Amino acid sequence: MNKPDGVSDTLFVPLEGRLYATERYPELLKDKELLRLNKQFPDLLKKQSNQTEYTLLASACRAVNLDNVTRRFLAEHPKGTVVNIGAGMETAFSRVDNGKVRWYDLDLPSVIEKRRQYICETERNRFIPLSVFDSSWMRRIDQMNPSAVLIIAAGLFYYFKEETVVGLIDDMKRQIRNVEIVFDAVCAKGLKRSNRFVKRTGNRNALMHFCVDKPEDFFKKINGGAHSIEAYPFYRDVLKMISRKCSFKTRLIMSISDHLKMVWVIHAKL
Repeated sequence: MNKPDGVSDTLFVPLEGRLYATERYPELLKDKELLRLNKQFPDLLKKQSNQTEYTLLASACRAVNLDNVTRRFLAEHPKGTVVNIGAGMETAFSRVDNGKVRWYDLDLPSVIEKRRQYICETERNRFIPLSVFDSSWMRRIDQMNPSAVLIIAAGLFYYFKEETVVGLIDDMKRQIRNVEIVFDAVCAKGLKRSNRFVKRTGNRNALMHFCVDKPEDFFKKINGGAHSIEAYPFYRDVLKMISRKCSFKTRLIMSISDHLKMVWVIHAKL
């Protein structure tokens, strides 16, 4: 099963938010690889006129949250393996590389082909041109007998229905030993708000479907269950880092989102 039509159209949208944060909020995010890309390929980032400070920072916050979880994972498992599924044009490896991790960026062949135009593979950062639903990548990872594996799913699960996400996580749990997963998810109300934003971008083919209201209830749906390591509101750490530098409106939206638990960062052991 591939991503729905239109999802790959969002490939470059998150980059603008990460660049915005890197240039204006370096205490939040420092994406040197993205700065290189922006300098080397000045037409790579097409400015979205309908982006606001909040939507730009929201993209950056996803990177910050998942980077933080990844750093904690690598602190415990320095020689661990990380697989970023639905990687798109993500540059997380360059931000969190500890010099020992083995990292795989996985996405559809057409996306990996585009990625290779801008980002080079290295010995410890490989690209896998497969659908996330092609379980051969899971067997490939497990056959390397890694000490521990972290699966990153940044902004990915939204596009699939719950039963599809549950089935995918079931496959990961069954085929990869010592595996953890981290992903972000909106609640049901947040899903409606997100789809309104997607419609404003004009990309109606990339509407979202997946949501989580209570992480503990979601993990009960996984075959054999899963152990939640941490689950917390999306802007919890970010609000502490940027303090009052951003606008009152942006801080207010973030605070309300966290208070209502509109968006989650979820990290679990499978």
